[in-house]
Amino acid sequence: MSKFLSVNDFVVWYEKVPGKVKSDVEAFLMDPINSVFIVEDVPGSLLLNPVKTFCWEKPVGGFFKLNTDGYFKMFADGSFAGGCAAVVRNHLGEFVCQTEWVLPFARSSLDVKFIGVYLGLLQCNTLGLRKMIIESDCKQLVQVLNSSLVPEEAELKEYRHLFKVLASFDDYKILHQYREGNLVANELGVNAMALCQGLAQPFEEN
Repeated sequence: MSKFLSVNDFVVWYEKVPGKVKSDVEAFLMDPINSVFIVEDVPGSLLLNPVKTFCWEKPVGGFFKLNTDGYFKMFADGSFAGGCAAVVRNHLGEFVCQTEWVLPFARSSLDVKFIGVYLGLLQCNTLGLRKMIIESDCKQLVQVLNSSLVPEEAELKEYRHLFKVLASFDDYKILHQYREGNLVANELGVNAMALCQGLAQPFEEN
């Protein structure tokens, strides 16, 4: 997701960028190709180029945001472990729900991320949420859901189920989000995979 920022907004945004990605942002800002960022150092002046955001942001009023993630691991003995998670927040940034699912039947990383979106949307439907922004850090999945093109390795029937669920909402947008902006779903997904291996306790929020 990208946006245009005022100078003041950019300063606020930049302070939130995690340290591990700040070096990339600094390099981006110093690149001559991107040197036309700030036109005037006054409130309300716009950056001429869009800036990628690495932070979770509240959805616009009337929408709920669903963040999902999933993890998959294959072992030397041929066994699998998978897990996914979904986190739903409202336009105030308040938690509506968060859930983990253990997926011992998953067979790929794309599988667990797909199932995370599907189960997350079913949960939103059950809660009666009608307008959704869906974020995932899997670019391939986001491209598939926005284009309705099913990957060759995927089960066509499974994707038809997901598209049917999407069609039941009044409005929705599917966006790619960097992992740094998807941290809660990321941690829950890791924990769900570990639960599948029998190595973790249920996640407790501090």
